[in-house]
Amino acid sequence: MAHSGDHYKKYQVYFFLYLAVVCELLIIIVERDDAEAELMAQQRALEEKNRKIILELLKNMPAVAAAGDNQLKVNEERKFTIHVKGLGDEDEVTTPPEVKVYKEGVEVQTLKYPQDIQDSLLYGTKGERLYRFTWKADKGPGIFELWVQAGTNRVSLQPDIDEGTAKVKVGSLEFSRKEIRSALDSDPDLVGVPIEDFVRQSENLNPDKFVVEVVSEEYDQLQIQADQIVTAVGFPTFNEIKVRGTTVDKISNINIVGGGTALRPNDTRNPYYNTDPERGKWVWSHTFTEAGTKRVTADARDTRNAATKSVSRPISFDVVVKEPILSRRRPQGAFVGESFEMYINVAGLEDVGSYSYKIELDGAEVADGDGAVVRYKVPQDAIGKTMTIKAKYRNRNYQVLPDSAATNMVPSEFSFPVSAPIDRIGSASFANGGEYPINNVFQFTAAKCGRCVAGNIRNIPQNEIRIEAESEDGQDLLDEIQVLPRTNPTTGQEQGSLVKFFLKGKVSRDGTEATITIRYGTVNEKYNVTLYSE
Repeated sequence: MAHSGDHYKKYQVYFFLYLAVVCELLIIIVERDDAEAELMAQQRALEEKNRKIILELLKNMPAVAAAGDNQLKVNEERKFTIHVKGLGDEDEVTTPPEVKVYKEGVEVQTLKYPQDIQDSLLYGTKGERLYRFTWKADKGPGIFELWVQAGTNRVSLQPDIDEGTAKVKVGSLEFSRKEIRSALDSDPDLVGVPIEDFVRQSENLNPDKFVVEVVSEEYDQLQIQADQIVTAVGFPTFNEIKVRGTTVDKISNINIVGGGTALRPNDTRNPYYNTDPERGKWVWSHTFTEAGTKRVTADARDTRNAATKSVSRPISFDVVVKEPILSRRRPQGAFVGESFEMYINVAGLEDVGSYSYKIELDGAEVADGDGAVVRYKVPQDAIGKTMTIKAKYRNRNYQVLPDSAATNMVPSEFSFPVSAPIDRIGSASFANGGEYPINNVFQFTAAKCGRCVAGNIRNIPQNEIRIEAESEDGQDLLDEIQVLPRTNPTTGQEQGSLVKFFLKGKVSRDGTEATITIRYGTVNEKYNVTLYSE
């Protein structure tokens, strides 16, 4: 019987070992299935992202646009510019521009490259190709629509020897037909569209039109317009003078009354400087030395020899000039390990998106940015250095009044000594000269911070805090100290240690004078108080 029992126990061991192996296999299978499911989910997400990227590239096509006058006299001719924009580094204009001219919906003329349309000698911006053509208004008066058409190879087929394996080029990238097909089918408007048809359509850019009014004898009345503007004392200010009835290149002069001068489009002081008459702008410019609302009056003359229609009526615009006071008080300093913040915008220079800045530590640039708010995490090794913020508005230095009480303006360059954060005592429930019962709960916040905002505040450890309470007759009144390091439950950021202390001992019913001393770090505060019995 004993032998039979031992035999049974042996099979029990084998059975449990078998169960253990089966369980381990089940765990491995489950983990494998979970991993495969996660991998499949990641793959699907990647494929979806790829489809969106391809579709975005396919839809981000170059554009063709035209620029020029909107009014001509019969038999007058004028040069116009065609812009093909949005080209990549490897994109080409494969179908040169063509201009079809329509009058009352009927095509009356076609201009072709290179007979009528030529490459412009002027350079466009990156990704832009320019063409010029001359059009003569010799088809009588009326409204003419000039439609511009061009084509590029941004999207094209790259044939392969093996049928069906051709790649589709999109800009400088290549995708398989399968990838392009999947992307097209993800857009409800492009589902089922043959790839060849889409490529063919993409090669021809959407046409653009501009309208030219041809008048029989008389030009429109020359007019100028200008809007009210706001600026600051000491800042070079510009205001566009819009020309109506002719083009800016036909303006001979603009007279200014009330301060300032009119700058021609080809004046290098003009912020819109351009030698191309179709792109140039006339601007008024002035720098004011005092605040107030200024009235500026302007009138213009042109070279069309159209009698009174070549002389504009005077127009006026107001310039509101403000004292350049900082929108918020300037910080007192910068502190290592803390987030520094400063608002560099001033009254009068109102477009906060036009500010930019550079940050230097002892003359070495460490950061830059755009916008009216400077934020910078001061490194720990910057102690003892000088942090300088060099601010600009529309790429120009400006003048600043640090606060409303300041009378002298300073340049838009701000320097701060970098020092260690400061030990602080705050939110004390008692004050020097106060009167309290002996059983009062005395408490305060112990913190270290230079700029005391969320994220910069640090707790003071309990072992660094020393509190003494002594009556005038030398009695030690301190009973207990409690220190609670506080943190924000959401962010985990420290909020300063809450310190509570309790007193004991006999005090007079008429009041006993006592001194409370608090020490930690650089804090050494004494409070003379009067204590009463409970």
